[in-house]
Amino acid sequence: MKAVIFDMDGVIIDSEPFWQQAEVEVFNRHGIPVTDEMAATTMGLRIDLVVKHWFEHYPCEASVEQLSHEILDRVGELVASKGEALPGLYETIQRLLKHQIPLGLATSSAMRLTEIVLSRLGLAEAFAAVLSAEHMAFGKPHPQVYLDCAKALGVDPHHCTAIEDSVTGLISAKAARMQAVAIPAIEFAHDTGYGIADLKLAELGELTDEKLTILGFHL
Repeated sequence: MKAVIFDMDGVIIDSEPFWQQAEVEVFNRHGIPVTDEMAATTMGLRIDLVVKHWFEHYPCEASVEQLSHEILDRVGELVASKGEALPGLYETIQRLLKHQIPLGLATSSAMRLTEIVLSRLGLAEAFAAVLSAEHMAFGKPHPQVYLDCAKALGVDPHHCTAIEDSVTGLISAKAARMQAVAIPAIEFAHDTGYGIADLKLAELGELTDEKLTILGFHL
C-alpha cells in the first residue's frame, strides 16, 4: 500500500447528524415527511441523489437544485458553528504523514462544504489531493471520485487504502479496486454490508502502526 484516501462526512468530521438535521428540516419545510430514521437510509449518497430519491416517493413543486442548495447551506452553517473532528483524527493524520504516506480526500459533498470542513478542522494543508463528486456524472457508490483522487495522488488505485463510514462509500472504494477500512457509526456497526471491508475499526485512533503493517504499508 502506498496512499490513504479519506472519506469526509462521518470519517474526519462528525457531520452525519448535521446532514440528517438539515434534511429533516428542509424536506419537512417543503411537505416531504422525512424523519431522522429515513434520512439515515441515504447516508453516503450525494445530496442531489438523496433529493431525487425522496422526490420519487413524495412529489414536490420545488426543484432538486433548490432543495439540494438549501440542505447544503444548512449543513454548512452547522459545520461552521459546531463541527468537531472525530476521535483519533489528528493523531492518525500525524502518524501517516510521519511515515510519508500521501493523503487524499474523496467526498460526495460539495467542494464549498469540503472547504468549510477543512477550515473548521485546520486541515487545509493535510491532504495532497481533495476531490468532490459534486460535478461528476455519478457519485458514490460509483468509484469515479476514488479513481480520480488516486490519479491526483499519482498512485495506482490498487495501492490505495480508503477509509469509509458508510456501506455506500465502501462499495465505491472496492469498485475502484482499493483496500477499504470501515469505521461505522455505532448504531450501524452490525450492518452486514460492512463485511466487504478489509478491516473494521471503532475509531480512527485504532489505525496503529501495527494495523498499517497488516494492511500492507511498509513503514
